[in-house]
Amino acid sequence: DYTIELIIEDTYGCKDTAINNIIIYTRPVANFSIVDTGCGLVIYTPIDSSENAVAWNWTSTSSNSNPIFDANIVDPWMPTPAITFPENTTNTAIIYTIQLIVTSVDSCRDTTTRTVTIYPTPEVTFSASDTSGCDSLEVTFTNNSDPFNGEDTTSMTFQWLVDGNPISTNTNTNYIFTNNTVNDVVYEVILNGWTSHGCTDSDTIYITIHPDPVADIDTAQGVSTTNCAPFTIDSTVISAGIYLNANDSYYWYIDSAGVILTPYNTTGTTPPTYVMQQDGYSVTIYLVTTNNDSCTADTAFVTFTTVPDPVAVFDTTNLNGCHPFQPNISSLSDPGLIHQWFINGSLYTPINPLILDYVFTNTSNTTIQIYQVKLVVQAGGSGGLPCTDTIIDTVTVYPKPFADFNPTIGNQCAPACDDLIDASIYNTNSTITWNWTITGLPAGFPATPTTSSSQNPNICFLDNQSGTNIDYTIELIIEDTYGCKDTAINNIIIYTRPVANFSIVDTGCGLVIYTPIDSSENAVAWNWTSTSSNSNPIFDA
Repeated sequence: DYTIELIIEDTYGCKDTAINNIIIYTRPVANFSIVDTGCGLVIYTPIDSSENAVAWNWTSTSSNSNPIFDANIVDPWMPTPAITFPENTTNTAIIYTIQLIVTSVDSCRDTTTRTVTIYPTPEVTFSASDTSGCDSLEVTFTNNSDPFNGEDTTSMTFQWLVDGNPISTNTNTNYIFTNNTVNDVVYEVILNGWTSHGCTDSDTIYITIHPDPVADIDTAQGVSTTNCAPFTIDSTVISAGIYLNANDSYYWYIDSAGVILTPYNTTGTTPPTYVMQQDGYSVTIYLVTTNNDSCTADTAFVTFTTVPDPVAVFDTTNLNGCHPFQPNISSLSDPGLIHQWFINGSLYTPINPLILDYVFTNTSNTTIQIYQVKLVVQAGGSGGLPCTDTIIDTVTVYPKPFADFNPTIGNQCAPACDDLIDASIYNTNSTITWNWTITGLPAGFPATPTTSSSQNPNICFLDNQSGTNIDYTIELIIEDTYGCKDTAINNIIIYTRPVANFSIVDTGCGLVIYTPIDSSENAVAWNWTSTSSNSNPIFDA
């Protein structure tokens, strides 16, 4: 604020004074900062640091006269406008001059500028030595990129991606592409490049990897590669796996012991028909597949073998016996065959398939029982081929006799005799033998007889006053014509007899009373009687 004073004075010394004021307004200070380099398209917002400003005016000029490269300022009257710098598609950097004019409240102004350099977008491009091929194709990629701005490719950094996965940061690279499927596999190869100024570009090439041919021979379900002759190999037994995108041609041939059976060479998906006539014979069927992409051919093969027809045989030397009968019938067939045993038509599985360990029974004591035994042998081992043989025979199980007897009297006092009555049950159509054995305990009192072969023997037992009962064990063994036996055991106790004894005064004159002194042994009851030499009853004692 300036005060201006004027004093005027004339010749006569007369004066006067005038005072006025002039205000000189302060100018605002224009100031801002902005990112000064970049790659378009990019939007920068300057940071205004002006002082005493109430109005702003932003403008931009470019070193490139082409208006397509002009910067676009949105809201240029705002303190912080958005400035869009377009992509620089030229070969050199474009320098933008950003000018800010600020105005104060008193309409005073100030101006300042800053420069922004927008570097050109590089041209990232590359070429491939091959863009299609077969599995494990190695492709060399040559980098043809240009950073522009007078700079060299070596100033750039790169990243190679295959299907989004980084594989290299070298300028040039190579890569092996694989395909383990039955369809084309397309890989996306991307090269990303950056200049030293951070400007970037990318290029993409697609590599197609064709599938290798796939040879696949399918064997029909339930069909074994080992069979019995004659065996026919045809389309009902084997077939080619069809892979439409991997295979274009199919070629079949048959090898027999190193000799190619040329009459059976065929093309197409249908296999040749061949009949294996001999036992113990092998042939190998080959399938070769190729495709039109020149990928490596594939080969599959399957070998068919014929085996000798099985023969069912088992040991028949011991097929008759008494109940219970376990003959353990041995198979005389090839042990490598599958064995199945059947008893009266029902499957029986022994512990050892080569020995029938079945226990044959006969619950009757009088009637023979017949069993049917069948052995079925099947070729092919655990694979089970459709060729079998069968042998059938019978097993005879003789009834086991039932030994039984009854003594007529049984337990009694010595001495004694008794009849042993046979009550056994047996096959009346067979001859029976009886074997009796009589044993007494304690020893010293043998029965008469001690053995007998009679059906109903009479046995006598010695007198016994030893004071100890004798327990006689009587064993009967009966045996029929077939050697079937049974045993019955019974006991007869022959009681010891008591010993009667006493003493008494043996003379005297009556009337007199005598008391005998009893010295009997093993007595539990006494019975005294008296007889007289005089028949007159008046003299009875």
